Amino acid sequence: MTSKSDPAEDDDLKDLQEMMDGHTREGGTGLFLDLLASQVEEMFEAARAKYPQYLPAKEEASQHAWGKPRLEGSLDLPSGFEGVTSLGPVILMCPPKGVHLPRLGTPHATTAVVYQDGFAYQAGGREVKTWRYEEVAAIQTKLEDHSPTYVHEFTLYRTNGEKLILDDIIHISPVAVAYIKLTVFKRLVDPTVQRYEAGEALAFGPVTVHKQNGLTLNGHHYAWGDIQNVEVQFGEFKLLLSKDKKQSIHTSEIPNLELLGHLIGLDPAEVNMGQEFISNTHY
Repeated sequence: MTSKSDPAEDDDLKDLQEMMDGHTREGGTGLFLDLLASQVEEMFEAARAKYPQYLPAKEEASQHAWGKPRLEGSLDLPSGFEGVTSLGPVILMCPPKGVHLPRLGTPHATTAVVYQDGFAYQAGGREVKTWRYEEVAAIQTKLEDHSPTYVHEFTLYRTNGEKLILDDIIHISPVAVAYIKLTVFKRLVDPTVQRYEAGEALAFGPVTVHKQNGLTLNGHHYAWGDIQNVEVQFGEFKLLLSKDKKQSIHTSEIPNLELLGHLIGLDPAEVNMGQEFISNTHY
């Protein structure tokens, strides 16, 4: 910063710094996870009303004597998934919307079942593969509004380098991924915040953030003092810079965007990655 500056500009920078430090306030991480959990619950209620055959009935939830949750429903699992016994109770199912042949490139799940401790899927064949939540390293989200239809595409990255796409060729993929995100981010958020607070530069694909030095977008570095605001609106991650300049990138290019937003203090309720995700019923 210069020694002489506009008072209004100073106020803007102060507001930005307060926003970036939002995750360090008491309860910041808890509030972040609570909001994600609330979003998941809203989506589950909407899905249960529209597709009750894909989720265990809520009133059938019970408790094991040793305190672990147990969901007992009358769901008919897709063929081949009967042998998945290591991931806990079923949370929801994502059956195919039609017949799909295997695709080249990154596998697309043609059937998926989400469990308490991980998920299982088929990708055009009969083989059932499983991922545990601790194996999920990152999730990229692509949401597009092509009214009256919507596009949902989620790319999941495994710690060993594997990739998987969950999209609209299966039912209620946004609900499944919302649950997966919540479970994965519960594990990732604390160590990510600790690394950021310790002064480590953290990369989220084309975006790198450093608590003291600022933000790098597509190889161009911007000090925090040069950034007036950061927004995520209509599928764009936007930097509002001094002198009315802007830089932006599509949110679908940024893995774990919600965690990035939490680090720099974005309100999760105001992060719009392409459509109104919470109240979306277009699965």
